[in-house]
This record gives sequence, C-alpha cells and structure tokens, in this order.
Amino acid sequence: MRKVEKFISKISEDLKIKPRKIVGDASFRSFYRFNKKGKKFILIFCTKNKKSNLYNYIKINKILIKSGFAAPKLIDQKIKKNYVIVEDLGLKSFKTLLSGKKKLKNYKKIIDLLIKIQNKNMLKKAQIPSYSKNFLNNETKIFFDWFLPMNYSNKKVKLIKNKINKEINKLYSKLELRDSVFVHRDFHAENLLICKNKIGIIDSQDAVKGHKSYDLTSLIDDVRIKSSESLRLNLLNFYIKKNISKKEIKNFKKCYYFFSVQRLLKIIGIFIRLYKRDGKYKYIKYIPNTWKILDEKLKYNYLDELRNILSQYCNKKKRKIKI
Repeated sequence: MRKVEKFISKISEDLKIKPRKIVGDASFRSFYRFNKKGKKFILIFCTKNKKSNLYNYIKINKILIKSGFAAPKLIDQKIKKNYVIVEDLGLKSFKTLLSGKKKLKNYKKIIDLLIKIQNKNMLKKAQIPSYSKNFLNNETKIFFDWFLPMNYSNKKVKLIKNKINKEINKLYSKLELRDSVFVHRDFHAENLLICKNKIGIIDSQDAVKGHKSYDLTSLIDDVRIKSSESLRLNLLNFYIKKNISKKEIKNFKKCYYFFSVQRLLKIIGIFIRLYKRDGKYKYIKYIPNTWKILDEKLKYNYLDELRNILSQYCNKKKRKIKI
C-alpha cells in the first residue's frame, strides 16, 4: 500500500467515513468524495512538502465567498495531518456545456463571470503575490526542461533556451501591465462547476495579482475542448467589447496574445512531463491541438520574432512525440 493510501486509510478510520477517490487532473493533490449524515463533502489531501498549498486554498476560497462568488466552503482543516474538508459543489463542470449546441452562450456566461471577478475589488482583501518575471520564467522553464531535450543535446538546449527566453523577456518588458486584477491562473471549464444559481469556482489556490488577459486565455485556449479559430476570435471580441476601453484595446491585445503563447508553451511542457515523469499518457493526445492554437496566436505581428525562433527550432518534425 502506498504512503498516501495509508494516510487516507488512517483519516477514514478517525472520521468514520468511506471516501471514494475522485479521478484527479494534473495535480499533486488527492481528492476524495464522501457522505456523512446525508451531506456530501470533499477531502483534499496533499503531501507534507506541499501543505502551504492548503493554506492558500482555504484563504482564496474565503475571499471568493465573501465577495459573493460560489467556492467550496471550509468544513474542517487538519493542516498538520495534510488535509482539509470542504463542501462538495457537485460533479457537473462546464466542460460538457462547452461541447454542446449552446457553446457560445455558455462561453459568454463564463466570460461575464470573469468580468465580475475582475471588477470586484478583491485585491485589498487578498494577500496574494503579483505575477512577475519570476513567475513567467518559471512557467516557461517547464517547456525548456521537457520539450527541448526530446530533440536536442544539452549544449543545443542551452542555446535555444537562451534565444527563446531572451525574446520572451524582451516582449514581456514592453507590455503595459497596469491595473492588476485577481487572476485565478487555471480558469478553464473543468474548474467551473454548475451549481444551483451560480457558477462554482474551484482550484483557486494559485491565484495572483496580474493582467486581466491571463484568465481569458486560460478559458478561450482550453486545448481539451474542441473549438474553432473563429469562435476563439468571437469570444475575444465579446470580452473586449464588454470590458476594454477603445484606448486600451491595442495594449490589451498585445498582452492577450503574449500570455496565450507563453501559457501554451508551458502547457506543452506540462503534458510531456506528465507523460514522461508521471506515466500519465492521456495528456499526449492534447498536444497537437495545443500546437495548432499556438501557431494561430503566433500570427499576431507583435510576436513576429518569437514566431521565427520557434519555427526554426520547434517545427512539425520536432513536435512528434514517440510513445
């Protein structure tokens, strides 16, 4: 029996519950659903070295709830024992709705929620870090560490990494990143649940203060949902029309396309890491769509030089993953 399972077995005995493991996403946490006295709960367990993540989870959920949004309420916390218990908001995520006939209508509903979150003054309450060049470089590093070594020697990886990094940091430094908002950082359909009167928001523990385009890219560029280029453009324009002034549009688009490309590079690295390190094969099937959306976003003229570098070192032959 693995160490985590032993912990869960002990917790189950202490609480007199019969938890059922929830098939998780690409997470280091484990989730268990259980019933007690006719009510449904979720037990979230993480390893000792990641317990600070639980503190963030509790803090951000409280801020969202106090601000009028739906997030899991804390029922019990045993941080020393590496777990918390929260209310169960249900099984239905927006992913199924975004694959149906009313796809556009439901996307717009989520964008309306995102705008409300961004326009709510939560940053004074939320003692959360600001998205910085450090965050940027740590995220892009995942691509360098896992994609590039599949095709190049260590010496060549270092050279390519320096070229891409230099260009990404140059582009980032030119962006006007004023007016920070609450950024979820993983704002996609599977983290949005269909509740009775509201949309439930989960997995918010990595929230930061940052640019309003970041969460929009998370939603629109969700590589696990089939969508067209025209739909993605439609959604971008819908958001701009509702939340961006005319004088801000040019800079907003620069930020949007930059963060979109940077996020997609990170996602490719994460999916390869999940496959190579963790043996999670299912994410490999999403990589071709990730490259497809990435190529689409690289067409934006602000990203010309980055597109040239990536087309030189990450062409279609290099993108193939041998299983």
